[in-house]
Amino acid sequence: MQREQTEAGDRLNHPYEDSYEDLYKASYEDQYEDSYEDPYEDQEFLERQRKRRERRKREEARRRRRLRLLAAGGVCVVCAVVAVICSFQFGDEDEEAPEISGVVPLSAFVGTEVSYTTNIVVTDDSDPEAELSVDTSAVDSDAAGTYDITYTATDAAGHTASASTTITFSEKPEDYIEESVVLEEAQAVLDEILSDDMTLKQKTTAIYTWVRAHLSYSDADYDESWTNGAHIGFTTGTGDGFIYFSTTKALLTQAGVPNIDVEKSNVTSSRHYWSLVNVGDGWYHLDTTPRLSGATFFLATDAEMTAYFEEYGAYDAIDTSRYPVTPTTASTTE
Repeated sequence: MQREQTEAGDRLNHPYEDSYEDLYKASYEDQYEDSYEDPYEDQEFLERQRKRRERRKREEARRRRRLRLLAAGGVCVVCAVVAVICSFQFGDEDEEAPEISGVVPLSAFVGTEVSYTTNIVVTDDSDPEAELSVDTSAVDSDAAGTYDITYTATDAAGHTASASTTITFSEKPEDYIEESVVLEEAQAVLDEILSDDMTLKQKTTAIYTWVRAHLSYSDADYDESWTNGAHIGFTTGTGDGFIYFSTTKALLTQAGVPNIDVEKSNVTSSRHYWSLVNVGDGWYHLDTTPRLSGATFFLATDAEMTAYFEEYGAYDAIDTSRYPVTPTTASTTE
């Protein structure tokens, strides 16, 4: 009984067991001697195989064609995107020329090297890397005199802008104080009033406060060299507007605050100097010289400076076209 159940189970698991046994008892040809035909002699079979191969070839060709189209389409899309970006940045939409700021009159001593691009800034709506060139072909740094300089900015679209100024070379005074000496004197002051975590605006505030507190006004009437003027300010604590300006310039320069020299344009009655500084949000006027009126100029705008000169009878005392334009609102940087 157990054997029968086992055999029955085997038949359930292998329902064709008997036919397998018969299959292996005879050769392949013998089993199919009546119906066997060589498939390679069957023309219909060969035709079906040929058609199948042709179909595969056509499908493979279509697949490759789709891949080429997709690849070409991808390249076109990339090219289109690049073209749009280039057009947006440098193409036909760019109709504005670059702007050049920081072009101011320069001065130097005969025979000294000059950095013509200090504080020069080129801006362009479409090209952040517009090229700046400086034409100094008319300059002779070995002879005293005033010479013309021309700045030219060119953007990627070919638009250009130019700005001109002058540089004046003069003979170095016999008692000239080297800049390195003055900057060391400035550093001694900065060590007392600045800390490493200060912002540019905080440093400028500290410098302005120190100069106003430690210098007293007197008619020194000296303007041959800003380094000599700063040395007078540091060593004597007294001087005129040029001494105030020079001392402030030394401190700003050593503290790393960008600054530009400004001279009053109307010099019929007197000369006056101060600075433009950039503490992170544009150029503003900084004038540490005390006024009898009590007016102060800490990060002042062009409008504020012009209004002051007009009020006190010195109309057009500042030619704003010679210097970077200030923002129209007060500085808001920290």
